[in-house]
Amino acid sequence: MLKKKIDTFIENINHCDKAFICPICKSQLHINNKSLECNSGHCYNISKKGFVVLNEPSSEALYGENLFLSRRNVFSSGYYDNIAEKIISITNKLSFPEAKILDAGCGEGFYTGRIASGISSSICFGIDLSKSAIARATDYNNCIFSVADLSSLPFADSYFDVIVNILTPACYNEFLRVLKPNGVLIKVIPGKNYLKELRNTLSKAYDNDNVLKHAYEAMNIIAQDEISYTLPLNQTNLKDFISMSPLTANLSVKEKELLSQAPINEITIDLIILTCNRK
Repeated sequence: MLKKKIDTFIENINHCDKAFICPICKSQLHINNKSLECNSGHCYNISKKGFVVLNEPSSEALYGENLFLSRRNVFSSGYYDNIAEKIISITNKLSFPEAKILDAGCGEGFYTGRIASGISSSICFGIDLSKSAIARATDYNNCIFSVADLSSLPFADSYFDVIVNILTPACYNEFLRVLKPNGVLIKVIPGKNYLKELRNTLSKAYDNDNVLKHAYEAMNIIAQDEISYTLPLNQTNLKDFISMSPLTANLSVKEKELLSQAPINEITIDLIILTCNRK
């Protein structure tokens, strides 16, 4: 008999003593029946889908079910497998025993799930402000997911060995607060040729200089790896890339449909992976 998602969440949390703190009063959260509670009486019910909401979710109009379904389709087609394997390789080389890992801005959980499966004895958490994304992420039942804001992380100080932050904004002060003194941040940002086929069609250039500058100012960069490859693209996958990409967020349904008819038959994945620790 399959275990219910809510029971899996509770079981996983019971292996992670003192991980969560209350987003209101910052005191420790503990399991009480089917909720997380603090001693001040703040209570957060655990969804039957196997996650907990610790912050007001983002607007579904911006980050709704269709966007994350498209991301799941793209990930399932293997376009980002090389990136996941590189992150796993970097993390394994760090040799943290029973590593506690946070995927900050995890979306629908692809990287969180792959990292949990690829790093033995790890305990992986994923947070995102999208409730739709987190509900879908719980398909990876070897992780602990919550709706939370990376600018105010609901985790205890110095709790994580590793934080991964992939193609999403960073909040370095919060990352440093919840990282252990010897902890490591793995930050992934777009390279200048990332999704260049879509960018060229939309006449949208990309400059990552400010993102890199911010990272170098906030953290000590141990390594900078660049991964770039181009893969074939069929129309179904093209539609999913169009649906999931911030490049097309302001396009109408009709404009997206017209874009999906463009003669784009390949896509370039060009990413920079920064391995960082505190200065």
